[in-house]
Amino acid sequence: MGLEGKVAVVTGGSRGIGRAIALTLSAQGAKVAICARSLAAAEKVVADLEATGTEGLAVAADIAKESEADGLIQASIKRFGRLDILVNNAGITKDGLLIRMKEADWDAVLDVNLKGAFFTTRAAIRPMLKGAAWPHRQYQLGGRHDGDSRPSQLLGGEGWPDRLHKGGRQGGCVEGHYGQRGGARLH
Repeated sequence: MGLEGKVAVVTGGSRGIGRAIALTLSAQGAKVAICARSLAAAEKVVADLEATGTEGLAVAADIAKESEADGLIQASIKRFGRLDILVNNAGITKDGLLIRMKEADWDAVLDVNLKGAFFTTRAAIRPMLKGAAWPHRQYQLGGRHDGDSRPSQLLGGEGWPDRLHKGGRQGGCVEGHYGQRGGARLH
């Protein structure tokens, strides 16, 4: 699937899996915003992206802080005019024996790995819903989680929704269906 014209944000994109994801998205034609705690590290990946002819943006942010997660998303939209893909890749570990783990270490892991993903997703969801449609997808709010989509649960039919329909027994789910079954889910 080509991603020409699409914009992606990759948190934790300066090394390892995040860097590989950013390079893969770029190879598919997406413009990519790289988020890292170090601006210099993010800029190195952007230089690699731009060497292949893809636009990139380096952003230094601590996504465990709501204002910085919001700033990351806003900077990406300001630069590229839209947002289509968010990859919540940032994560930290504080390995060690539980009996010796300090509460501050535990809190840091939860803040980055959980709150960071929450903050960036919350900041990105409205701009993504307002963005251009991906015509091969259907989106659903609520409903069953077994792949049974009822017409009353579809959001705007093909592509992104222009209005939300109530329905289903298990709310809080947005599903993207690729073809007949399967696909990505955001719960």
